[in-house]
Amino acid sequence: MVARVSSAPRWLFFRLAIAVTLVLFLPDVYIWHQGQSAQAVLVLMSMHVAIALVTYNLLVHVAPVRVSTGRHAAAARSGDRA
Repeated sequence: MVARVSSAPRWLFFRLAIAVTLVLFLPDVYIWHQGQSAQAVLVLMSMHVAIALVTYNLLVHVAPVRVSTGRHAAAARSGDRA
């Protein structure tokens, strides 16, 4: 989906990964505020960062965006609407 929306999917996906990770920190901060130990919350936050790193690297390096070579892709690149 990111590859279809953006002309620079890697750049956009990197920023989305950071944004999602920061949003996932909100429940962690909440449970810390509710009285859980800081050590337990930091472990949970580090797991969120690890998941973000693994997911980003897998999606960018193992499953990169493919360049279409079909007739429709060539028409879209040249600006023609077939």
